[in-house]
Amino acid sequence: MGFGDLSLARKRAIVDFLFRRPNVSLGEAATHFGLSWEALRDEVSQLSTVELVSGSFFESPFDVWIDDDVPTPDSLIRVSHVETEGMPALSPAEIVSLLGAIDTAFVAADSDDAQALSELRGRIVEATEAKGYGSVLWPAPQMEALPAVLDAVNEALASAQYLTIEYWKFDLATNRMAPSLVEVAPVSIIPGRHPLLLASCNNEVRRYRIDRITEATVGNRAVSGRLERRISGAAGRDTIDGVKVRLWCQPGCRWVVEDIPGSTLTQRDNYDIIELPVRHRSWLMSLVVRLGQKVERVERV
Repeated sequence: MGFGDLSLARKRAIVDFLFRRPNVSLGEAATHFGLSWEALRDEVSQLSTVELVSGSFFESPFDVWIDDDVPTPDSLIRVSHVETEGMPALSPAEIVSLLGAIDTAFVAADSDDAQALSELRGRIVEATEAKGYGSVLWPAPQMEALPAVLDAVNEALASAQYLTIEYWKFDLATNRMAPSLVEVAPVSIIPGRHPLLLASCNNEVRRYRIDRITEATVGNRAVSGRLERRISGAAGRDTIDGVKVRLWCQPGCRWVVEDIPGSTLTQRDNYDIIELPVRHRSWLMSLVVRLGQKVERVERV
């Protein structure tokens, strides 16, 4: 996006604001956009005529002016013919990009933000369908984690406090999911299909699926900035982009996909076929040992 695109986008946003807030002062509008009142005065003066790079121009379909001949921050911005003009519209491509950003934020938001994002998304979808573009949209994501858990996680991240979580993972001894209490130092949330909580547990990097956390309590211990930086740096180096390996297993190995980020499962001819990234051979061997006789073949993708 070039500077011309940004300037046009800003003017479009100003028009939208003036449609919703008629007779607002220069100072109020400038505060809203984070500009000086002089800069906003110049923007408003350019709204009457839009010049294109080619040298042509067109007149705006509404009238906009500043009340005073010598404007001040208290001067009112006037707009007429608003009732005959609709709000500035987004293109289908812009709508798709906006919904994608909303959905990414939604899966890791606390309960208040999630409600606001859901309402915003609903209004955008309703307006898009009314214009006949409903076919380009997709269903809204569903909140997989408990709202109380998300609230506690976000509070711990915001206040840099330790967090005690009840986390469910596969127990090989019982061959079923089981909970365990863990105290962690939360660092960040990794968005994705199944959002992860990046944290430190016993000074080691850990990633916890947020939808597997059934209880969360904010503690009284503070997470040091030094620990947060170390875990973030280690997580950045310890990526999941290793060599891809495919495991052909007998049924009953779904827990691998549930526990290991970046892994996928397909089922074919009574096999659980698992593809996962591997960075260290020793780690792969330990996984194969855990799976035992269920593993029938290991191959590099």
